[in-house]
Amino acid sequence: MSALGEGRVVRVFVGMLKVAGTSSAIKVLAMMKGLVLAHQFGVSVELDVFFIAYLLPSFLSDLFAGAIVIALVPLYVQTHEKEGSDAAQALIANILVITTIFSIAVAILAWVFSPALISMVAKSFPPEQLRLASSLFLFLIPTLPLSVMSAVFISVLTAQKRLGLATVAPGISIVVVTAAIYGFAGQWGIYSIAVGTTLGIIVQTLVLAIVWKRPSFRRLFVWRGFTATTRSFFRQIMIVAAGSFVINFIDMIDQYSAGTIGPGNLSALNYGNKFVIAVLGPASLAVSTAVLPYLSELVTAGDFVAARQIIKTYSMMILGLTIPLTILLMFWSPIIVRVLFERNAFTSNDTLIVTAVQRSFLLQIPLHVLGMLFVSLLWSLRANWVFLVINPICLLLKIWLNASLGAMYGVRGIGFATSITYGLSCVLLLIAGTWLMRREEHATRKVSV
Repeated sequence: MSALGEGRVVRVFVGMLKVAGTSSAIKVLAMMKGLVLAHQFGVSVELDVFFIAYLLPSFLSDLFAGAIVIALVPLYVQTHEKEGSDAAQALIANILVITTIFSIAVAILAWVFSPALISMVAKSFPPEQLRLASSLFLFLIPTLPLSVMSAVFISVLTAQKRLGLATVAPGISIVVVTAAIYGFAGQWGIYSIAVGTTLGIIVQTLVLAIVWKRPSFRRLFVWRGFTATTRSFFRQIMIVAAGSFVINFIDMIDQYSAGTIGPGNLSALNYGNKFVIAVLGPASLAVSTAVLPYLSELVTAGDFVAARQIIKTYSMMILGLTIPLTILLMFWSPIIVRVLFERNAFTSNDTLIVTAVQRSFLLQIPLHVLGMLFVSLLWSLRANWVFLVINPICLLLKIWLNASLGAMYGVRGIGFATSITYGLSCVLLLIAGTWLMRREEHATRKVSV
């Protein structure tokens, strides 16, 4: 490997460490939130109602915010490199205006249809719980447009390799919601989570806006018409949103499947997946956030040899680290659950149930993290159409596995289904990424000749 290539790999690694460190600190905050949540509500029907109420707002927020980051980072890098900073600034201004307006419209539409949607998802809930879910929904739906605005800011920070700032933002909302639960659960009950969640996103968005404040700040919110780059962004985001809609639907399928198994299983599913998310979050985010801007630059420059070297180097590193980690975490799983949750309303019997669920979800870690490396490659290639093929395959597999393994193993069968699905996804992403990079490299050589 050349000195330039080694330097790039080192910079990516430093970026990963920075993102992993920041996001790990945020996950510690999330675990503290889980402790406070367990202390106040345990494994309860009331908490199940909140999860149902937050299902659609969180699904839509993750869908649109994630799609914005995926579509915007490579396009911003390409626009900045080829057309300059003014063109990149114009792109951000247009995207901020139109995505904010669109997300507000979707939020209003979701609110109008929320009673019917909640009744469909939580059809086993009694009428009083459905009314409570609809009431909580009203507090939670503003998170959609706020999350969209935050995603635009985070995308540009990521493209500029300001990775620490890009990853620290979610920690702000976690601190706010944890404080709301701890301070007001006694008076407000389950509403303390809903109010704290929305207030947290408000504070997060404001902080990101302040970070962006500069002499040209006002121009960020000026509509400048449908430029070629703006049209390109919306073509990509429609493809990404369609693919993400399918794969993000897995969470709704899991919530629904757990709810049909019996009372308390929805809470057990969320507790059992909480620590796994705390591990996967920093790892996956470190890989995708640190690698994406560098791969985007290399693809724009046509340097596929260097891009391939990054993929090979970090594939070996990811597997070498995550496989031993997964084995250790499965062994320590009972202790982890006991230390994190077993107190007050959370009993020793709950620990046994959640431990089994947690172990089944832990199995996904190696291939899930590795898959994010291949996902970043596809994002940098702007080959987002691939997810329209892979994601439906994974969703259909997940639905079938949830039904079959859920019937055999109960709520932990959902975790097994998740791990198997991400394993297949990783293999398909590897095949697609390898083929597309070779095709792009061949096309670049033909043009240069």
